Amino acid sequence: DLPRWIAGRLGISNKKISPACARLLAEKTGNDLSKIDAVLEKLVLFHKDSQTISDESISNFVDTERDFDIRELTNAIIRRQPDSALKIADQLLQKGEPVNKILGFLRTGLAYDARYQNNKTLLLSRYNKLLSADLAIKTGKLTEELAFQMLIVRLAR
Repeated sequence: DLPRWIAGRLGISNKKISPACARLLAEKTGNDLSKIDAVLEKLVLFHKDSQTISDESISNFVDTERDFDIRELTNAIIRRQPDSALKIADQLLQKGEPVNKILGFLRTGLAYDARYQNNKTLLLSRYNKLLSADLAIKTGKLTEELAFQMLIVRLAR
């Protein structure tokens, strides 16, 4: 829905954007409409002599400004994208999200994904990894950050 909204907003300013470019813009800015609107205003000004917003402009001009949430971390893990998952996890930690809260939401997120509902063995394997990380933190065997990063890599592989 965001790419269509982006194209519509740019249409008001007589600018065009490809669907792929609109998706890239949504990916880089997140789903906060006020942030997207501010970026669109800058792009319109930057492209005052052109009717089309190019993919190159989005890649070069728009910094990644989105704030990730725990749901997006769960999705990156489920899609088996360890690099994205580690990036999201790092941002969550920098924002001050407690590791135990993230672990709880991961447990719930995995349980509700159809891939895991149909494969109880895989879900139990994921739960064992969550439990191992939690125990390593609580017993002081590993720091929260290290245990969490190791867990993310293990879950996303």
